[in-house]
Amino acid sequence: VIFPFLRRIAYTSRKLAIIGNGFDLAHGLKTSYYDFVCAQKEGTFKNYNDFLKRYGNGSQHWYSFEDRIDEISMQCFQCLYDDQYDYNEVLHDTDQINQLFKDIKGHLLKYLRNEVSGRKIKRKLSICKAVRKSTFAINFNYTDTAELYTKNVLYVHGSLKENEIVLGYDFREEPCFIEYKMQIWSKALCRERLEFSRFLKKRYKLFSEQQQYHECMADIEKMQKALTSGQGFTDWKNFYKGNPYRQADSFDMINPGKIKTIIVLGHSLFSDKQYLEALLNECVNLRKVIIFTYDGENENSIQRKKAFFQRFCRKVITCSY
Repeated sequence: VIFPFLRRIAYTSRKLAIIGNGFDLAHGLKTSYYDFVCAQKEGTFKNYNDFLKRYGNGSQHWYSFEDRIDEISMQCFQCLYDDQYDYNEVLHDTDQINQLFKDIKGHLLKYLRNEVSGRKIKRKLSICKAVRKSTFAINFNYTDTAELYTKNVLYVHGSLKENEIVLGYDFREEPCFIEYKMQIWSKALCRERLEFSRFLKKRYKLFSEQQQYHECMADIEKMQKALTSGQGFTDWKNFYKGNPYRQADSFDMINPGKIKTIIVLGHSLFSDKQYLEALLNECVNLRKVIIFTYDGENENSIQRKKAFFQRFCRKVITCSY
């Protein structure tokens, strides 16, 4: 099995596309969380909502799963030290919440696969003019819609073809000695597990159908737990020594210093702010940013995106799909 997204080639394209869910929506795909929720059977999220009522903040946007797992996991940690809550019960609830979130991820994967199955998607002329075959794309979507325009695609958060996706919260300042189970959905940790999974598939031809694959994935979680526990890394210092795998948040597949133009297609920017800021800090020769917008997009949202990039580039313009 060949995985094109695992190639270690360092692309030197001068154009970089940053692709988010709005890109798929612009191509007629119903890939939003709201669409996903509407397609599920009644009662699918009952247990999830029960925990959300107990540990959430009452947000009306309960289907914004990444935001909600952020607040629930942090609230669980805080409840450990609240006399109104039973310590062991909170730990037990956290395990159940994590399993529910894993189940939701599975439902989402199945829904998206059904949504794109058999669909004929037409390319958009406006995007064709901006994104060439040589353009490198950092794709935060799970679908392969981006490959209509370029085959040079990095699937940051996994893909349907891998049958593995990243779902979680962006960077936050984790409290000291927070339990690993309460930060397991950190995107940084999720991306690291994804890259290790890719490493196992490519280097050792280990796949999810094999027991050894799951044993290795359990090991990476033990390593992460040791690293994030605040108790040191002594026992795991030789973890897979001599078998390096691609670090999740490195940019070794591209040469950021060569990038002169960035095209933003449907990404809100703020859901992966830390990752994008780290990338932009390395784009030292960036000359222009093109932000694609859709009819009816909130003007404040557009201005926030422009302000985000103006810290890294003087010329920031907008373009319609």
